[in-house]
Amino acid sequence: MLRRYYPKLLLITTFFVINLSSFAQNYFHKADFNQAQTTGDSIVCYGHHHNAYVYLPTTLWKTGKGEIQRTTSPTSRFIVTYNGFTPQARAAFQFAVNIWQSMLSSPVPIRITATFQPLGQNVLGSASPGTFFRNFPGATRLQTWYPVALAEKMAGRNLNDTTRADITANFNSGFSGWYYGTDGRPGTNQFDFVTVVLHEIGHGLGFFSGRSSGGGLGSMLFSGFPIVFDHYVQNSLGQALLNQTIFPDNSTTLGTALVSPLFFDAPYVKSANSNNSATLYSPSTFEPGSSTSHLDQLTYALSGNGLMVPQLNPAYANQSPGPITMNMFAEMGWIHTFLQPDTVKSTETIPANYTVKTRIVSDTLINLSSLRLFYSADTFRTSASVTFAPTATPNEYSATFPSSPGGRVMSYYVTLNDATARTYQTPTEAVRFNNYFQFYAGTDNVPPPVTHSPTTFLFLPTDTIGIQATATDWFDVDTVYVEYSINNVNQPALGLTRSRTNRANFTGRLNFAANNLRGGETIRYRVVARDKSTARNLGFSPTTGFHTLVVSAAKAPQQDYSNNFDTPNDDFVGSNYSIITPSGFASPAIHSDHPYLDGSGPTQESSYIYQLRVPIIVRNTDALVRFDEIVLVEPGETGSTFGQPTFYDYVVLEGSTDGGRTWRTVEPGYDSRFNPAWLNAFNSNLVGINSRAQGTPALYRPHTFNLRTNFRAGDVVLLRFRLFADANVNGWGWAIDNLQIQGSLSAVTSLADQVLIQQTKLYPNPTEGKIMLTAEGLSGNPQILQIEVFNTTGVSLLTRQVTVEDRKSVV
Repeated sequence: MLRRYYPKLLLITTFFVINLSSFAQNYFHKADFNQAQTTGDSIVCYGHHHNAYVYLPTTLWKTGKGEIQRTTSPTSRFIVTYNGFTPQARAAFQFAVNIWQSMLSSPVPIRITATFQPLGQNVLGSASPGTFFRNFPGATRLQTWYPVALAEKMAGRNLNDTTRADITANFNSGFSGWYYGTDGRPGTNQFDFVTVVLHEIGHGLGFFSGRSSGGGLGSMLFSGFPIVFDHYVQNSLGQALLNQTIFPDNSTTLGTALVSPLFFDAPYVKSANSNNSATLYSPSTFEPGSSTSHLDQLTYALSGNGLMVPQLNPAYANQSPGPITMNMFAEMGWIHTFLQPDTVKSTETIPANYTVKTRIVSDTLINLSSLRLFYSADTFRTSASVTFAPTATPNEYSATFPSSPGGRVMSYYVTLNDATARTYQTPTEAVRFNNYFQFYAGTDNVPPPVTHSPTTFLFLPTDTIGIQATATDWFDVDTVYVEYSINNVNQPALGLTRSRTNRANFTGRLNFAANNLRGGETIRYRVVARDKSTARNLGFSPTTGFHTLVVSAAKAPQQDYSNNFDTPNDDFVGSNYSIITPSGFASPAIHSDHPYLDGSGPTQESSYIYQLRVPIIVRNTDALVRFDEIVLVEPGETGSTFGQPTFYDYVVLEGSTDGGRTWRTVEPGYDSRFNPAWLNAFNSNLVGINSRAQGTPALYRPHTFNLRTNFRAGDVVLLRFRLFADANVNGWGWAIDNLQIQGSLSAVTSLADQVLIQQTKLYPNPTEGKIMLTAEGLSGNPQILQIEVFNTTGVSLLTRQVTVEDRKSVV
């Protein structure tokens, strides 16, 4: 819930909510440099009354380095889609847009969707990037999120769908205090619309931090990676807050640093600020929407650098971003040099020399004498370099380096300095991350490696199996296909289709004729990849033998089902689960792998499934699924919800009414954050980026689901447990015991029969959907209560189990 501040206009940055109670994914340790994207939330602007009577209209100016300056003609193109704007509001918004597009340079149009609509009391507006990208061509930092408008400027091309907005902006049509003039002269109690639009678009273009703080703990990562802005954030000692040796993520040390003086330290900024770093807003009490994501209020308010301070006022206009903000933008990439070298293809015929041409696209002066190609035949244990010479093509340069004896992997990268001594490397951060261009020279007798996460069961009536595989080779992959048999009878091979967006990924489906499978069949298969070398080498998954899966059929439907797993049966089918009694437990239960496996395959994501073979006929009442469970899986970011990219690993109960062809959640998925005991346990033993805390019987908690939430009475529903894992942090996993579906609940204490309550409070009554119940003075020391809610006609509306702590229960 966002706070509202009434004495002043407060621009609240709420792009991201960062995980503060669990260990975030450590971007320094991740070796996957594939391009990725994510989304974030909006900046919300609130206002009230404190007139400033300060007017700073748009002026022509340039930075200390002279590279960014307002021009008389646009150097970028903003395309705005207006929804609901009055002519006056639209004209003022467009005036602000014109200021930005005359100060920034981009070959890619920046698309804004702007909506003028009622937003609520004291809300002026909001804005956010449409999405964020990392590891794109042209990025100067690996494993770093860039707002899409900046990422596309650096890459020199569209990265997201052109139908999607790069920036989304909303402004309050019901607010009566707007000043729509473009002369920068708002009157008493009037808010300059142009100023607010400029500020919000500034956040969408890149002025924001991914930091967060809660419970004394601080974080600087979003979805496991930093935002480009935060690479420049330092304390008064010059220590970078992304230095995890000094400031471990999710630590009190970092939490303290976030409420201490902070600065944006970069050469461009110092050049425009008397050789000083820019002071950021970092009050002694952390403000979730403002801290670090603005320039300091006391230092810059009402000055030429005051547009991006956190508090704006009525009777105030600032229609220029200011030199500090523009030089911060320059440092993050709005002033950029993009090296675009050729990639040398692998060859079995070794030439005397290799030639690499590179094109240079730059916004600034460059030092051509620093343009060099570094190469190595032993992955840079030793290396040499050569210079480039211009070709007949403008902005194109060529370099030649000698070959080495055959049977070697050759590596190279290109580097260049601009006139301010900033260094650019292609591939991005080649030296820091050992991220080089590579090719193979010599005869190829090596089979292409094939990666595939095997399917271990097929549940009828499903008659298709999805196959995903990854195959790579120095000489490219020619064909990927699946060989398979049913009960040892060979079937025609299935060719897989190559992805258009990632040439290493291949997909296809094994489709079986209707009613051809009866249950009990054994399907054996392997994935085969052939490369394009002279030898046409073959790679396999598995490397030897075949993957095996068993075809299973459903049992007869039942209304009720219960299982304490003490007696062996064949009611479940799946992979990466077993019914066992681990050390420290007294009885068998469903257990995932401990620890569960990271996600794998082309998407670097996996779902581990354990499916009940007994279909359930949904009751009209008491359609409840109850079980005890332990969930020690990676928690998402604080405030993230199921379905968001920042809701990392999770567990979920799902149901299907079409025999398993499609699935939907019984209730939303959840993770260790669902119960404080689980979250504390997960964080209690972190080894590297993973949790090695062990589940114990004391961590079992009851959980009740209502099938009627997403299913109708009479539906025949298959149920399954699913654990989703990405490729980063993992933990102990999931355990499930005492499963009971739609039956009488013998294990729960009866509130009416065995528990005496001295005092209860039920409020509000009547209710609009949320009820608070407190029960005190419980006799019999119960651990669990079952509470059922009825309406005035006696229809059961809700049944829930409640864990009793300290002889007091709150629902």
